[in-house]
Amino acid sequence: VEQILAKVKREQKIKHFPDEYIQEYRSKGEEFDPISLVFNSTYKALEPAVEENVDGGGYNVVIGKKESPIFVDSRLKADYIMAALRGKRAKKNEKLQLLVPKSDAIVEAILKELEDDKTQAKSPSVAELEAEINELVYKLYGLNEEDIKVIEEFLTRF
Repeated sequence: VEQILAKVKREQKIKHFPDEYIQEYRSKGEEFDPISLVFNSTYKALEPAVEENVDGGGYNVVIGKKESPIFVDSRLKADYIMAALRGKRAKKNEKLQLLVPKSDAIVEAILKELEDDKTQAKSPSVAELEAEINELVYKLYGLNEEDIKVIEEFLTRF
């Protein structure tokens, strides 16, 4: 049960990236650059892309044809913004503010933590953990195959 709760908490943390990831650094007084966006279109799922700036001095994160690109000075920060926006919904005229760490070292640490969380979230699944718990409960109560079948049929209906 604790593993399931930890897994759900980790999945929520990933879903709300970067909010929970930056809290620790904000409490330490680290500096962040605010990036404010107002969407000109509605998006079911944002698919940002990174383009190297034409003059070679930084990167543009491109969201859509109607949106202004977001300029950042490093590839790490561009990856951070992409991770923060990818898959998110956005409505026309919706405002969004992202806080991007000024330090590339902090951006790198946050992205590494995100990747570690994603890896841990993949295995084992909640369904696998629930099945493991069910097996332990069946053994605890000494249930036979017929009893287990009745219980599982009941659970599939409800």
